[in-house]
Amino acid sequence: MRVRGFGLAILVVLGFSGCNTIKDQQRALAKELTPTLEAAPEPYARKLPKLRIRAYVDEYYRAEQVDYGARIRRQVEEASELTAALGVALEVESIEEWPHSSGGAKLTELVAALEGRDVGENVDFVVGFTSTLPAFTNDLHDLGMARPWSKHFVLRGMNSMVEYDNLGVMLDALSTDERERVYRRRLAHKEVAVFLHEWGHALGALHERDVESIMNPIYSADARSFSAGGVELIRIGLEHRTHRDRWLAASLGYLESVGPGPWIKVELEEAKSLMKAGQVMAATQAMDEATVDRVRRAWNKLSEEDFAGARELIAPIPESLADPPILGIRCRIGTKLDTKAEATLRSCEGFAEADSRNWVAAYGMVELLDRLGERGRAVKYLREAQRRIEATPGADPEPWLAVASAYTHFAALSLAESAASRHALDPRFDEVLKKVAELRKSWRVPKDLEAVGLTAETESEYLTILGVGMGAIERKDFEGVQQVIAELQEKFPGAPGFHVLSCRAAYERKQLDSAFSLCTKAARAHPEAFDPPYFLGMIEVARGFPAMAAGPLERALALDPSHEHTRSVLEWVYRQTRQKAKLAKLRRAGQE
Repeated sequence: MRVRGFGLAILVVLGFSGCNTIKDQQRALAKELTPTLEAAPEPYARKLPKLRIRAYVDEYYRAEQVDYGARIRRQVEEASELTAALGVALEVESIEEWPHSSGGAKLTELVAALEGRDVGENVDFVVGFTSTLPAFTNDLHDLGMARPWSKHFVLRGMNSMVEYDNLGVMLDALSTDERERVYRRRLAHKEVAVFLHEWGHALGALHERDVESIMNPIYSADARSFSAGGVELIRIGLEHRTHRDRWLAASLGYLESVGPGPWIKVELEEAKSLMKAGQVMAATQAMDEATVDRVRRAWNKLSEEDFAGARELIAPIPESLADPPILGIRCRIGTKLDTKAEATLRSCEGFAEADSRNWVAAYGMVELLDRLGERGRAVKYLREAQRRIEATPGADPEPWLAVASAYTHFAALSLAESAASRHALDPRFDEVLKKVAELRKSWRVPKDLEAVGLTAETESEYLTILGVGMGAIERKDFEGVQQVIAELQEKFPGAPGFHVLSCRAAYERKQLDSAFSLCTKAARAHPEAFDPPYFLGMIEVARGFPAMAAGPLERALALDPSHEHTRSVLEWVYRQTRQKAKLAKLRRAGQE
């Protein structure tokens, strides 16, 4: 039985029948509190060469650890006992002093400093060791950090006086030597588990949900091994680590073939996106070494959301060098920092075209064009993103959800429905369909698009123009309304839009005779449209003829029974005309 947590461990151990004295009970507890690591679940027969580690220790780590060299070698040796199941042995090539100006900086800055210090020539990994945090933590983001799919990671010291003092209280009947043995084993377990966690990240392993997994984002004394999924990602990394493009492609292919697996869903999808973006780095083979280094460091800056730093790195590279990774970097930087620049649009267009299989590259153009107000072009790129998703066998729901939501944003309602139907059993898509239904109702979108000369592809443009016209009416910009009416009549003569706007604009201008004529024409041309009969009824009310208003208002309410204003006006009409039976029926219908 595995016992999690000190308190529960005490309760269980004190109940053991064989523990007669306090000392016996505490020794049993000490045994329970001493963690162990296990081999990975499936050993791989293929033997790989020993992986050499070059360690760097900064002044803070050296000041805290008396015999830091022996400690690091022991840490690597114990980690190697577990990695042997993958056909891998780890060894320390050298331990060197690491002067840096980062002080007690963030781990992201320390990783960058380590990369700048040593690119890792002639070794497999470069590992930096730095100071212990002043406060106790089990959050692995605070204890270590790796650059994914790389050679570099940084680890903090692990001494914890809080844990040492807690053990002193819990095991006070034991000798100092016995207590210290337990503490040293717990400390060693934590050091090795964190080492393996960051080593796993460097080789492409992702965070997992299981508390017994080394790849859980929170350290636990229950951490025992890599999961089968983690082992497979590490194995892929070991096999392809000298060929980054193959590495990313193989990792992505594996993740897309196995489904959700043991990983944390949000981080899994983010990792997939990074893998897709990172695959374009294969194109850097045609660049000189200095440019390749700049591009790689710029990608790393982007992963840290340091867009200004990435721009500084990429700036010296001439614009004539239009390789996909450079275009991708310039696109991301521009989208965040300089949306309206012509160079940003060129870079994003080039990236989308150069990486013809990556849906994310096309989707990036959607976001940029939306910010620029070019909704028509944005929808075209959105359809291209969908085509790329369709070309990916077994695509996860998340890309489809992004596309369906974006279609809804652009009022491409039929396309949104079609995309959402790809994963009908996923409740997240229900929200998309609900939103589509609400928009259809509020915008009075015809059910049969073809009957009014629309298609799924032109629906977005039609509704966008119609929305501009509605906005102009609300602002009392009637000159602008007339321009929209003319555009709708030219582009979509069979749709109800220009008729409805003409009717409504005349009513809002209180030109009742003109409004009556225009709304009558609209009602005849589009008997399924709600607005014409509604405004015909309101015109008769404004003229002081409630009896004449009843018919069109009844028609409007039949088209939209949930329209409360129509219902309330019709109630007033029935009262004014003393139609008690109709009034009672209307009220009963409203209560049902």
